[in-house]
This record gives sequence, structure tokens and C-alpha cells, in this order.
Amino acid sequence: MEDPQHTPEYQPMKHFRMTKARIVFYFITLVAIVLMYIKIDELRLITDIFAQSDFYWLLAIIIAQWLSYHFLALNYHEVLRMKGINLPVHELFPMVLVVQFINQALPSANISGQAFFIYYLRRYSVGV
Repeated sequence: MEDPQHTPEYQPMKHFRMTKARIVFYFITLVAIVLMYIKIDELRLITDIFAQSDFYWLLAIIIAQWLSYHFLALNYHEVLRMKGINLPVHELFPMVLVVQFINQALPSANISGQAFFIYYLRRYSVGV
């Protein structure tokens, strides 16, 4: 029986292309792994804090945070509905997570999150 790896049609990397996006992804992943290795003691401390915390308070916090994101998605849903766009709330939920993350990570008086929201609206050809 012939080995399939030595036949001319066997090309394991045929569909793999090294694009800029993949290079950036691999670089960020490598940096994240290195940072996790360097900060392993802090990660253990965080794990210990969560292990010692009250489960019901953690659950309440998670539910409250989810509800705040849900109501923000409902808010964006109503704003878009006024513009004649009817996007389901579950499609807006990931966008709300990104907008809130950007608003909290980049201290720019919520301008950067709103800039992302405008970019998101342009995907649906909505002028602002």
C-alpha cells in the first residue's frame, strides 16, 4: 500500500497562508502566554480570591453585569429602530460588549466606544 504522504497530491499546508492578521494573532498570543508566565503568581492570587469568595455574590455580580449589557443592547436596539433599522438584540449584544470594553480600557470620555459604534453602524450603511 502506498504512503499517502509521498503522493504528489498530498499537500498538508496547501490551504494555509500566512496573512498579516495571522501574524498579528500569533504575536499577540505569544505575548499573552509570556505575560501569563511572568505574572503566574498574580494569577494564582486571583484564583485564590475567587476560591475564597462567596459563590452567591459572584453569581449576583455576573447576573447584574449581564443585565447591564442586555439593557445597553436594548437601548441601542431602540436607537437603531428610530433610524429604521431593526437589528435583533442578540446581534447587538457582542457590539455592546466591545463598546463597553473600549470605553473602560481607553479613557477617552467614551469617545472611542462611540467611534466603534459608528463604525459598526456603517457596516449596515447607516449614516450618523
